[in-house]
Amino acid sequence: MKEMSRYCKAYLVKDLRRFPEWERHAAPKQSASGADDEAGTTRWSDEDFLFLQEDYSVTNGIFLGENVVFDRITDVWKQFCQDRLKFSPHRFPPASATQSDTTEPGTPSATAANPQRDVSSG
Repeated sequence: MKEMSRYCKAYLVKDLRRFPEWERHAAPKQSASGADDEAGTTRWSDEDFLFLQEDYSVTNGIFLGENVVFDRITDVWKQFCQDRLKFSPHRFPPASATQSDTTEPGTPSATAANPQRDVSSG
């Protein structure tokens, strides 16, 4: 079964490329047609979107651990994500928390209260 993370956010590849180690460690894009080019892959365009997951991996889709493009998780990468990309997955409750744990009756939901939240499993 596919697993959605509690929090992920879409970024343009051009923003992810600002990280100095991106080009060296990011997986290339697979050919959409199934017909391989010379290397069997193509280069990500600056306008492609990828998803930064709560565990700081980057995927080509919203599911955690699938179609992983970048998973070299270091303190330097985390700092880049927090400072340059303004990524902050830890401001949300862990996936094990229930909706009633995070909101009070009559108050907006966590999603409504945090409109920057891009993708959520609940």
